[in-house]
Amino acid sequence: MATVTVDRYGQQKLLARLANLEKALPRVSAEKIIEVAKEVRDEAKRIVYFNAYDTGSLHDSIRLQVYARQAGKINRVGVSAGGYVTNPKTGRKVDYAAYVHWGTSRQHPVPFLTVAAALKMQMLRKAMRKAIVETGQFWF
Repeated sequence: MATVTVDRYGQQKLLARLANLEKALPRVSAEKIIEVAKEVRDEAKRIVYFNAYDTGSLHDSIRLQVYARQAGKINRVGVSAGGYVTNPKTGRKVDYAAYVHWGTSRQHPVPFLTVAAALKMQMLRKAMRKAIVETGQFWF
């Protein structure tokens, strides 16, 4: 019969560092995540501008949204499109962002949000790694 032994040396130290990271990371990472979200927003606007620009209403409706919870801590950051902007041709709020993004039976998709997020994913990884290092708990 084989026996496997696991050494738990340093476990308490690791748990303490993880606890400190949990306290420090939201403050540090919120700024980094917002920076990356702004980049995603700007990239989505570029994609729409070059692939689906008519009146500019969809382009102008792409925005950063930050949802905060109590004590000013950020709960969610996102990039949205549609609404809030009136299309001068139709006189209606931009209600076609999903149709442009996912396509229809008559129109090819222009996945501006998905592509923008994918293009900036490496930037997000680097920002999070930097945020973790800045807490002083871990080094990469």
